[in-house]
Amino acid sequence: MTLQLKAILAGALLAILVVSHLYAWRSGWSSHAEKVNREYATKKQKADVAQQKSDAKAEKVRVVTETKYRTVYRDVVKYVQDPTRTVCRFDANAVQLRQSAIDAANAVSLNDE
Repeated sequence: MTLQLKAILAGALLAILVVSHLYAWRSGWSSHAEKVNREYATKKQKADVAQQKSDAKAEKVRVVTETKYRTVYRDVVKYVQDPTRTVCRFDANAVQLRQSAIDAANAVSLNDE
C-alpha cells in the first residue's frame, strides 16, 4: 500500500466515523426533543384543566360580587338621596348599610375557597 492510498483510506474512515457520530447525536437530540415536547404537552393539558376550573370559580365569584355590589349600591343611593337627610350623621340606617357592605365583602371572600 502506498502512502497516498493509506491517507485516502484514513480520510474515508474518519468521514464515516464523523457521519455516524453526527447521525447518533442527531437521533439522540430528536428523541430528547420528543420527550420534552411530550412532557410539555402533559403539563399544558393539566394547566389548562386547572385554569378552566379557576375561571369557572372566578366567574361564580364575579357574579355573586356583582349582585351584592348592586344591592348595597342601590341601598346607599336610596339612603343618600333621601330628602329628609340634610346633615350627615351616623344613624342606625347608615350603620346598617355599612355593616351590610362589610358582610357582603366578607361573604364574597368566603366563596373563593
